[in-house]
Amino acid sequence: MGLPFTTINKGNLKTMKRFLAIFVLLLAFATVNVQSAKALSLFDLNIQKCDKFDLVWYDRGSGAERDGAFYRPVPTPGFFVVGDYGQGNYGQPNGDVLCFNPLKKSALANPIDFALIWKDTGSGAHRDGSFWRPIPPQGYSCIGDVVQEGYAKPYRPDYKCLHNDLISPWSPEQTSFVWNDRGSGADADVSVYSVPFSKVIHVQGNYSPPHGPIYDLNLNSF
Repeated sequence: MGLPFTTINKGNLKTMKRFLAIFVLLLAFATVNVQSAKALSLFDLNIQKCDKFDLVWYDRGSGAERDGAFYRPVPTPGFFVVGDYGQGNYGQPNGDVLCFNPLKKSALANPIDFALIWKDTGSGAHRDGSFWRPIPPQGYSCIGDVVQEGYAKPYRPDYKCLHNDLISPWSPEQTSFVWNDRGSGADADVSVYSVPFSKVIHVQGNYSPPHGPIYDLNLNSF
């Protein structure tokens, strides 16, 4: 009698490899101590969890039905961020995001510009704030969006875009809701989600369910 593994077809094998990749990453990251500057080397990148953040903007005073606070990751020196972090309360940040250090120079690139998604004008929030989408150079994509105190275009030398070989589209249904400004009275609408694996924010200028394109690490690149 043959081994049961001989009946696995290519489609099943691809699915198994994807789940194995996710399992290995989750298991490995569970052992990474972000305080000790340890990192995983995968693809063309060193990958590290970051759980240190600086507050950039919160919606306190806006009158929104939900609370929202948004932070800039503070990675280990030599690592770069691919998006900012948000959570639906004013408590201390209790999550983490992925940060990256390139093993190959071509793995990461600077954005060529930032496009405004939303600003809180009309909301009455105690602080002025805005969300921006980085614009990647050709051959690269941006995983996450950024938050800015005030309305000026961001200057973010710490932000990087990922080479297209390292990322893939993910289903919008895999994102997690963070916050929207419903009830704030702001001049425009906004909703904020976190992307599935890197946990950085994806922002859209409406209250519709999340829609693509949503990019994150390509776990089939193993």
